[in-house]
Amino acid sequence: MIRVKGRYCGQKLELDQPLALPEGAEVMLEICAVDADEASDEEAWREMGMNRLAEEWDNAKDAVYDDWRRLYGV
Repeated sequence: MIRVKGRYCGQKLELDQPLALPEGAEVMLEICAVDADEASDEEAWREMGMNRLAEEWDNAKDAVYDDWRRLYGV
């Protein structure tokens, strides 16, 4: 499943980014209209989650596992 944002203009869907699909690929669309406040809230939650993940993932305590192959002799 691919999730991409866009908008409906002039009876066409305009996507915010291109899709990695071959030309002529058959697709099925599920339309979910989002109001501006809801979209803003969703983006804020996503950004907060990604920031927290980055803090958890990239820290000095976990850095010892960055070279796990050498650490475990793999």
